[in-house]
Amino acid sequence: GYCFVEYPGSEIAENATAILHGYLLDKNHTFSANLFNDLNKFEKPDEDWKPLEPRPYNNIGDLWSWLQNEKCYDQFAVHYERDAQGSKYGSTSPFVGVYEYRKGQDPVPVTERHYWTETVFRWSPNGTFFVSVHRMGIALWAGANFERFARYSHENVIMLDFSPCERFLVTYSLPENRWADDTNSLRIFDTMTGEMRRGFSLLTQEGSNELPCWPYFQWSADTRALGPDETYLACPEANGFVACPKPGGNGINVYETRNFTLLDKKHVVIEGLRTFRWSPTRPILAYYCDERTSDNAPAEIGLMEIPSKTKLRAQRIFSVSEAELFWNKNGDRLAAHTERYQKKNIKTSASGAVEEIKYTNPTSHIEIFDARGKDISVLSMPLSESFIAFDWEPSGDKFCVLVGSQHKSTPLIYYLDTTKHAPQLISKFEPMERFSDVLWAPAGGWLVVFSAGTASGNIMFIDSNGTRPTRTNLVEYPGFNKGSWDPTGRYFTAACTIGGGKGDTGYRIYTFQGRELYRKPLDRLMQFKWRPRLSVKLPDETIKMIRKNLKTTSAKFEEEDKMERGRATKEVSEKRKKIMADFVQIRNICTKKLAEEAELRLQLRGGLDLLKTDNEDLVEETITVPLTTEKVKLQEATIPEE
Repeated sequence: GYCFVEYPGSEIAENATAILHGYLLDKNHTFSANLFNDLNKFEKPDEDWKPLEPRPYNNIGDLWSWLQNEKCYDQFAVHYERDAQGSKYGSTSPFVGVYEYRKGQDPVPVTERHYWTETVFRWSPNGTFFVSVHRMGIALWAGANFERFARYSHENVIMLDFSPCERFLVTYSLPENRWADDTNSLRIFDTMTGEMRRGFSLLTQEGSNELPCWPYFQWSADTRALGPDETYLACPEANGFVACPKPGGNGINVYETRNFTLLDKKHVVIEGLRTFRWSPTRPILAYYCDERTSDNAPAEIGLMEIPSKTKLRAQRIFSVSEAELFWNKNGDRLAAHTERYQKKNIKTSASGAVEEIKYTNPTSHIEIFDARGKDISVLSMPLSESFIAFDWEPSGDKFCVLVGSQHKSTPLIYYLDTTKHAPQLISKFEPMERFSDVLWAPAGGWLVVFSAGTASGNIMFIDSNGTRPTRTNLVEYPGFNKGSWDPTGRYFTAACTIGGGKGDTGYRIYTFQGRELYRKPLDRLMQFKWRPRLSVKLPDETIKMIRKNLKTTSAKFEEEDKMERGRATKEVSEKRKKIMADFVQIRNICTKKLAEEAELRLQLRGGLDLLKTDNEDLVEETITVPLTTEKVKLQEATIPEE
């Protein structure tokens, strides 16, 4: 509603307007105050304005139908080239298929479509939506039959991302050229309504049209855990220098997702900011700042609480060239990998610009922040060799770090004991050909270390459930370049895709122990992605009961799998019998028709039955074929005279 208030004088009215305008009545309502003269400045309502009509509800069915499968089968999607429908010349076209994987059987098609997406596809974080990208925008598909849920208008999208709870969708489109207007090149949509909640100009944010990283926006913890008004959105703050932007900027912009306005209308200033990461469970930001030699300021790794913007802990370290941040899934601990040096050599040009920076004698370290209590402690651990990769166990106190050189690498598994002052090394494997990645299973306990994009393609499966982790299997998939776990941690998939793989494109599915279950070669495979599942936290008592009855439950599942395989074999046998019966039926019909038309054929061919061959009509002919030939030079013979 609205009201008109009259004051004794204009000065009092102006003061009242300045005080009341923008006053927050509550979390969802803001008071606005304007002078009566300002009404002339407002745009007049459109004379043809009509009230908006409610959009009809589009019922596409149950959005989570695949989660209700009694056998808990997982789904995956593949994007590759396939023979075009109706083509007579063997041409191929982009093809996307969604399949249900059943152990010991071929994947069962859920839906298959040509030209479903023009570039790539994407699953939403919880697997609710399938995203296709098109020239005029993107589309979301959902339900048991993957019907179109919504469309979002944004031309030439090249990047997209979701908030953790799938409430918001972020898209980025590259301007047509460097002079083109990039207003709203970054857009945030409401997933359910399709409304664009906020648009950003990358040129205004960064001072250039070059996207520094993706995802550009980083989201705090899920709104369902924190409440609808306690979620914040952060993006790197613009540094104000359009011509010569400072790498990393000097702060963070934090927006409230309630109305996408700047938190407290102020920037979070952090000098030398290079990168930051949200805690997966709490509104806490971890950040890393470069050292500033001119100010004699060391590098800084710290934790900041939002919205109070209070620094919970700041670790200052000298002689740091770079750093990476890794939160564990529970948000209890943060690991920071730092590269430290002994000496830094800076090469400058004649104008004084920095051309090259060289670091001598670099060493790798891991800093571990314990964020569970009020007082945050930090453990520092030097590494014996150069750092390659790192990953936390999702639900546990272990982590794996890969160290080594360009030729060989070593997986190291550590355990964090609260009674000890340093991480305990519980397993060190023999150095092998250089590994590039480490991935823990979603439920923990098992992990995979692999070398992507190499000729050997080694994949090591490790069991870390015991007191000492052991290797269960080592397999080879030459040339593969993508590795991923299914949402339950039962299967690991290695895929060789175009653009990165060095072998024949396709994918292979392994058990968590490393036994190969299925392999499928596909022409020009572009993407393989498991469909995510909604994360459900089981109570500790339920987990203990499951582990206690694991043997009995495993035997039951093995019996069900055996029956399922027998049922599948029976179905295949029955299908083959049906095909054979159909063939015999068609053959009998054709034989009967052939016999009925025998007299007609004789009349048309003058009484000659070509189906019967008489011995008198046979002509026997012998053909001699030389097996070998030899070229002989003839000599002239002398003829005696008479």
